[in-house]
Amino acid sequence: MKTEMAQNALKKKNISLGVILGSGFLLLHVLYFFNPDCFREHHLVENLQAVLLLLTALSCFIRSRQIGWRQYRLFFLGAGIGFVFIFLEEINYGQSIFHIQSPAFFIKYNVYHEINIHNIVKKQLERIMIAVFILYALFNLYDRNMLRIAGIPPLDMVKICIFFGINLGNCLSLILYEKSYVAYYYTELYELLSYLFFFILINIRPSQW
Repeated sequence: MKTEMAQNALKKKNISLGVILGSGFLLLHVLYFFNPDCFREHHLVENLQAVLLLLTALSCFIRSRQIGWRQYRLFFLGAGIGFVFIFLEEINYGQSIFHIQSPAFFIKYNVYHEINIHNIVKKQLERIMIAVFILYALFNLYDRNMLRIAGIPPLDMVKICIFFGINLGNCLSLILYEKSYVAYYYTELYELLSYLFFFILINIRPSQW
């Protein structure tokens, strides 16, 4: 009986997750159709990404201190630090907020003359991040128990498919990034969906991952 209830709860969570992400995907397309400027640097979509990154980082730190998540404490601490780093990169370490002058190094080597690393190394950080996410999804297919032993919470098959699909789309967008503005739009779209996925996932009980 308990197993059946747990399976039903997991099914409802997966349906809700799919509906939220699917709705977000469609709404972002509608937003692009009516106002493509929202996807430009430092506009609405990037601001939403920054907010989600900060909330996700805070959720990770909170989870790392809760008793029910003790097994995954180091994972959530590391993930929280990682999301803080991405958040700081997204807001250019405060430059976008406090209007700080860029040092000569960033003016010379940064594509947008901003204080961040990811626009110096030409999307390599994004590629590394996506590779880590895809490897995480693949390890879930290979051996979920090994992930548990390593202190990493595993995902069920539905979440693996959603997660893998989002990051595969993001990866293809990065490959096409130099050739089309539409590809840039999809890069921003998939990044936002990835952060939304993590924010929702981290706020679900570990037994329902």
